[in-house]
Amino acid sequence: MIEQNPFFGPIAGGDLGSVPHIVMAMLVAILVLGVLTKHWRRSGRRGHGRRRHAAGAVILPFQKARQNTSTTNTRNMHLPEQQMIAVAAATFETQPLLNKSEARLLPVIEATLAEIGRGHRVMAQTSVGEVLRPCNDQDAATRDAAHAAINSKRFDFSVIDCFGRLVVAIEYQGGGHYRKTAFMRDAVKREACRKAGVAFIEVHTDTLPHELKEQLVKLIGFKSAVGSAP
Repeated sequence: MIEQNPFFGPIAGGDLGSVPHIVMAMLVAILVLGVLTKHWRRSGRRGHGRRRHAAGAVILPFQKARQNTSTTNTRNMHLPEQQMIAVAAATFETQPLLNKSEARLLPVIEATLAEIGRGHRVMAQTSVGEVLRPCNDQDAATRDAAHAAINSKRFDFSVIDCFGRLVVAIEYQGGGHYRKTAFMRDAVKREACRKAGVAFIEVHTDTLPHELKEQLVKLIGFKSAVGSAP
């Protein structure tokens, strides 16, 4: 008598309880095969890259890797050791503090303040956050936000009194100042000066030296500097 193989017997009239086991076994086999195939593909790519590198071929880094490296370097630049590495790797040279248009204003301002003779001095390219600060009668969040808004900005010229406090801010309005971002930066500085009670002079390309002098004398409040009577 020949025994019938239960796995290959006819479905009709056979043991139907074995069908779910067969289906389950097939699903498991497909799942395992998929995992192994994915692993083999990854291993093949890594091995292929190593073989090319060993053969001396030039392998360009992936774009994603370059972005991650750049982001990491930028994020770590607040660390002094990273700053030292960056400075040590670069070369430096001097550059003018003022451009040619701004530089022509400096002797006019210096001469006017010397003529006034009350101890006023002019500073160039001064950080706004060094001469203005939010008042202490506000909450910390408001002060921090306001300081962050002005700290990275600069005045072209800052006139300080004999006590070292800002009395006049001077901005040269060249062609670049009419761009959208420059206009907004100047608006922020102008508003900060207004709230601090500091005069804000805007010098344009067609402003004459004597016009700037008259504005300074008027704002500082010493009329004698305009010219004395004989």
